[in-house]
Amino acid sequence: MADGIIDVIATDHAPHDPASKHLDRLAPLFPGNRDAARLSPDGADTLASSANGIVGLETALGLALELVNRGVIDAARMIALMSANPARLLRLDAQGTLAPGARGDITVIDPNFVWTVDPARFISMSRNTPFTGRKLKGKAVYTVVSGEIVHAAVASENINRS
Repeated sequence: MADGIIDVIATDHAPHDPASKHLDRLAPLFPGNRDAARLSPDGADTLASSANGIVGLETALGLALELVNRGVIDAARMIALMSANPARLLRLDAQGTLAPGARGDITVIDPNFVWTVDPARFISMSRNTPFTGRKLKGKAVYTVVSGEIVHAAVASENINRS
């Protein structure tokens, strides 16, 4: 990302319900208090037939801001990777910019919000993430689409000001 080879940060937001992930059958195979044993053939088949993927949309910004906070990329590069570049590559001329005549789609970020990833608080129907319990700094506090606020983070979220 820092050297320009990667053009876009994106998530494949295709949330899957717990049944599609076979969580009822897989959870016992991966106990949280010890290393997972080698999967049995039935366990491997269950894992292979589960819907692919993890929740990415709700953690993407906080994880991208980690790259900014560690000095890997600067804030302007992160914003381009998550907005202008994807719009340009997809030829969405009225998106990814705040130019006159553009749609007015923006995300307002509070870079000082420190929060803990808690899948129970996800808006998405899916809950599977390897980042449970991880502290992230930076969160989207407003999402604006065509000039209208469509999402506002609320005080009851598990977010603490640093």
